[in-house]
Amino acid sequence: MPLLGLALLISLSLGASFLAAAANGAEGDAGCASRPAPPFLVQSVESWEPLNKLFRVKRGWVGADGAYSIPVAPGRSIWTFGDTWIGVIENGRREKPCMVNNTVAVQSWSVANSAGAETGSSGSGNGGIYFYWPGGMEHPGSMWVPDNAKQSKTYYWPADGAFVGGRLFVFLHKIRTNLKLPEPFQFESAGDDLVVVENPLEAPERWRQKKQVVSTDSKTFHQATACLLDGDYLYIYSNYIPARRDLNPHPLIVSRIKKADMEVMEPDLSCVEYFLEDGSWSRVLASAGNEKNQNIFKDAKKPKILFMDGAPEMSVCRVRGLPGYFAVYMPPLTRRIAMRWAEKPEGPWSEPLTLYNCPEKDDSILQYSAKSHQELLSDDAADGELIVTYCRNTKTMEEHFSKPEIYFPQALKIRLDFQGSQGNSASK
Repeated sequence: MPLLGLALLISLSLGASFLAAAANGAEGDAGCASRPAPPFLVQSVESWEPLNKLFRVKRGWVGADGAYSIPVAPGRSIWTFGDTWIGVIENGRREKPCMVNNTVAVQSWSVANSAGAETGSSGSGNGGIYFYWPGGMEHPGSMWVPDNAKQSKTYYWPADGAFVGGRLFVFLHKIRTNLKLPEPFQFESAGDDLVVVENPLEAPERWRQKKQVVSTDSKTFHQATACLLDGDYLYIYSNYIPARRDLNPHPLIVSRIKKADMEVMEPDLSCVEYFLEDGSWSRVLASAGNEKNQNIFKDAKKPKILFMDGAPEMSVCRVRGLPGYFAVYMPPLTRRIAMRWAEKPEGPWSEPLTLYNCPEKDDSILQYSAKSHQELLSDDAADGELIVTYCRNTKTMEEHFSKPEIYFPQALKIRLDFQGSQGNSASK
């Protein structure tokens, strides 16, 4: 999300007092009870070139952030991206690129085999991945556009999603331009929608899809920062805005919905249950943020804050050969990728373990949006391995043109060892 998009991410999520405190080096999970250390050691971290090579496209899709992946079939994932450059990279420069607000890609998991790229008039490919946006090179557009986008001055950034019952579900953050706000922060959140793709195994240009409103309450939730399919449920992790504190702008909560309730013709979001402070699950929540199916009562309880230093984009996953659940994220305005661990999707969650300290030392390069992609591991991968990406950005628009290598997702392979009650970190 070059410049204005990145400014929006910060303005939506960070208060002025947080920015001031972060500048003085403060961060963390202030106010939370003591937590156990995660029972793992970081054995190794390395750049994962099979995926990095797929992202280094020089014509068509030439850089983006976001980078959520959703497995939809054995050997196949759908990627979603936020602000995306469409154009060419020649002689080490992006030449006259055009920006769209979101794109998608279809990837074969056999990334070590570079054969079989799809290409088309509205997409570009590199090895085992096919990037798509409508309009081709001449008139590029976003994959998803809000209804009455021009009149409402809104657009979408993809959140996480899931593949349930043969359909693809992607949550979408709706963003609105507001020229009354000070420059360059003339943008605001306008709620969240859900898009349902009926035939995600076909090429994106043939997708049949429909949208429904999740919430117009941008003052309560930043929805679906991570999604987890586990057992009979889809778990939806979100930022709970009323619990923000100066040093913790992204407090994390979790809700869940039965897969069966997602498989009906129109998903019944009134069936969502929230994990509460008393350890119970309930559809009744103070400021639930679902105006269509409002469940607010005087005795409604607040959601349980899983941990305070969450992120606006992250992931929660299982790791092959290791017990429990792993939250992978980058705490705001840091250069480190962190992981927390829990025995259940709702926690309790451990103290954070640093997986990786990003090596970029140039203050003009920013790092954000770390998340895992476990479906990309091969069948013979070692136990304890994670595939993680993070995004990079630059503070100057000129560097998007002169240093195109910055604005691509960066892929890592991380190996964890189970160590009982000890934790450590490593970086390369």
